Amino acid sequence: MRRVPTLFRLRPDETGDVRWGRSDAPGLAAACVVAICLSIALVGLGSDAYQSVLGIARPVAPTLAVAALGFAGWLLLARRSWIPSRASGLSGYGLAASLGLALPIPVIIVDWLGGFGPEINAAAPDALLFYPSIAVIAELTFHVLPLAAAALLARLFRPGARGLEVVGLAAAVAVEPALQVVWGAEGSPGWANTYVGFHLLAFNVFGVYLLRRFGVLRCILFRLSYYLVWHIAWGYVRLILLFAS
Repeated sequence: MRRVPTLFRLRPDETGDVRWGRSDAPGLAAACVVAICLSIALVGLGSDAYQSVLGIARPVAPTLAVAALGFAGWLLLARRSWIPSRASGLSGYGLAASLGLALPIPVIIVDWLGGFGPEINAAAPDALLFYPSIAVIAELTFHVLPLAAAALLARLFRPGARGLEVVGLAAAVAVEPALQVVWGAEGSPGWANTYVGFHLLAFNVFGVYLLRRFGVLRCILFRLSYYLVWHIAWGYVRLILLFAS
């Protein structure tokens, strides 16, 4: 039987209680509603942020679908105790925010050294609405849904449940960096794209650790903090410092 890596093991006191007032359900539902509202606002403002960054011309329906599937996936994972339904008190929030604010520093250095072109981020002021929405959707897409798919399969193939849990964790860690390396192959130098792959691998290891140790809200805060520095703050400053004519 495969064992779950120590880094991603759950607390022994995990209960799987997903009742509305005793879990992260209200917070996650609010985050999903905010993500949907922000996507609607961007469309209403005529923003092309989704089209320019993700190639999605009509983002509202995909955002609704991911939010709904992601919330259902969270319910499955929390009920089966694959992730905490809620961490006690405020534990994990400081760690999540600190990691998210610090991790962009090395990739900013790579950018300063000429690793990326000018059009890698959504432009301000649209970025202020776009990236908070994407932070929620990305967490559900890359972390919650792969684990939820593995948990669903584990219900059908109980003898292989532990192995499927390991596969789900591996997918949650590896899918985003793999996609980013493919997407960046033509737009960045090879050395920068290679670094991005390893950087995002570390990012996702931290993200899945937070998800498994403290629950989904800390995971979202981690990504939101990262996006605040890398995509929003540095995304604005870099155009002035690195690309102003």
